[in-house]
Amino acid sequence: MMIIHRSFLTLTAPVALALVLTGGAPSWASASTADGDTPPSAEAKDPAPDVTKELLKKGEAFIASLGTKAIHELTDPKMTDNERRKKFRTMFEDNFDVKATAKFALGRYARTISDEDFATYLELFTLYLTDVYAAKFKNYHNEQFKIVRSMPHRDKKGLWIISQIQHPDGSPPNSIKWLVIPQKDGALKIYDVVVEGISMGTTLRSEHTSILSQNKGKISALIEPLRHKVNNN
Repeated sequence: MMIIHRSFLTLTAPVALALVLTGGAPSWASASTADGDTPPSAEAKDPAPDVTKELLKKGEAFIASLGTKAIHELTDPKMTDNERRKKFRTMFEDNFDVKATAKFALGRYARTISDEDFATYLELFTLYLTDVYAAKFKNYHNEQFKIVRSMPHRDKKGLWIISQIQHPDGSPPNSIKWLVIPQKDGALKIYDVVVEGISMGTTLRSEHTSILSQNKGKISALIEPLRHKVNNN
């Protein structure tokens, strides 16, 4: 019998771009990941150069641009739901390493999943996040996105960008930390988002590996709930 956590069916963990940019609930269980302080990128065999002041400035500009763009474009009241979903998915896939995040979420099971099953899982994972969280932008208006500071990640191969969402009603701002990893080609990708101390990477990994463990590693235990949610949104 397939065992499914109720918390997975609501998928509170992978809020990613939508929640962090709208000041919603947190995304990946602490600033560290399930294996300590190792981001998904640590699995790469050829890490990028050490973080420099110039790279920190580049990272700040990268996150500032993304945050401002998301708030301005995805909150347009004239936008249709389909248009908002398309824009959200494009921003998500362009700026996050979705594949690395999905593999990290599978933990040790990522080593045994077939290419076909992983492709299915990745597509449903992306579709579900897009369907559910793009709609949340409809409820936000005139929020401001602010970069607070930046610093190297502990392994000095990535950087933390600390930001805030400031609300027009004067309520306390939401604190957001972005783990950004420079790629070999010079591009930047987001590997983790920490909202009010809660890490998307760790939460995803905890949820998914727990479900797989209780279902003898069957990937269908993740795929079928995701498929159900996508088909019913």
